[in-house]
Amino acid sequence: MSADTLEMMFREFCLPTMAARFAEMMQSAEAQNWGYRKLLLQLCEAEAADRRSAAGAAVAGVGPALG
Repeated sequence: MSADTLEMMFREFCLPTMAARFAEMMQSAEAQNWGYRKLLLQLCEAEAADRRSAAGAAVAGVGPALG
């Protein structure tokens, strides 16, 4: 499975931050010898942080809520 395939799947599963940050984080993972668990954790944490940020902005009336 190629990196492009994974990025497309992230988008299909409505994981835009994971899709956007995958290539960058994959380079870090390879350079720093991360295991797959650390890479996945970093991607999930980035996605969660963006969703929390978007939800907080929506509550404050700044932007649309993600659903």
